[in-house]
Amino acid sequence: MSIPWCKFLTCLPLWAILIAQCGQSWLFYTQLTELPTYMNNILHFDIVSNARLSALPYLTAWIAGIIISIFADWLLAKGWISRLASMKLWNTVAAFVPAFGLLGIAWAGCDRTAVMLLLSITSAFGGAVYAGNSSCSSSHYTSPLRDTESIR
Repeated sequence: MSIPWCKFLTCLPLWAILIAQCGQSWLFYTQLTELPTYMNNILHFDIVSNARLSALPYLTAWIAGIIISIFADWLLAKGWISRLASMKLWNTVAAFVPAFGLLGIAWAGCDRTAVMLLLSITSAFGGAVYAGNSSCSSSHYTSPLRDTESIR
């Protein structure tokens, strides 16, 4: 079986997934590299507190990612949502909730508690990306792309 590269390159759903994943990855790595500096210079956390609290958003993303993935699988098993709708739902949640949360962080200013709470909540919802990405696993390319007419 040959791989339909031309169809992949002209497939709008593929490009939508690619752009969304690049944006989510950019946010993740920007936050990963800049969060300790932000916490030190803006929120004035000492280095020990900074180290512990810098890990908190990633801990919440990990825990929420597992819980949301279990919930997404349960919805799929019950037949209440299709695989394609699940991928769209959880990737949308993982993209927009953290985006609005980051705007909230900008308005929170130097309120340490509000910023840490918003960072943890937005990162938890960012963990929904794992449920969205796991919905696309398939042995034959990817299921969301396979479900579109442009790849068939």
